[in-house]
Amino acid sequence: MYAFFLGLIKTAFPYFVSILAIIMVIYILVLYKSELQDKIDKLRVNVVAKDTSLAQDEKIQKIISTILPNSLINEDSTVDPQMSKAPASNVNVNIQSTTVLSTDTKEIKDAQTQVNNIVFTNNLLFVAIVPLYITGFALYLTSKLKKYKSRFSFFTFFFGKITCSKSKK
Repeated sequence: MYAFFLGLIKTAFPYFVSILAIIMVIYILVLYKSELQDKIDKLRVNVVAKDTSLAQDEKIQKIISTILPNSLINEDSTVDPQMSKAPASNVNVNIQSTTVLSTDTKEIKDAQTQVNNIVFTNNLLFVAIVPLYITGFALYLTSKLKKYKSRFSFFTFFFGKITCSKSKK
């Protein structure tokens, strides 16, 4: 990583700024990706919880259908309180959680698609950095080679000098 930044500061200024801008975009995308990943994890926990709740509702429905005659059960899978001699608050099974479950799985798929798009974009941006880095470095190196000609030193080029070359003694 140190070598990357050491080489990065030895690139032509417009390339340096472009590379830093791309790195910032990559960082923001990584942060957004982690937020989406957290959202996916929370949705998966909700789906599992609702799935278990749905399974319990189905078990209750089976128990009701075995205990009560079919004439007492409405089309929406609830017990008709007027036809039953039991109090109305005894049993009320609702199977609407299946629509919530499918909505949550759709949200998970959408978020996972966004995560995949972010990963693809990050890969493209990393690939875009490489030619910018090489081109900027080559331009900066050639400008210093032309400027210093025979006095050019690769050691000084990479590690610099403590004093400025334009300072007066």
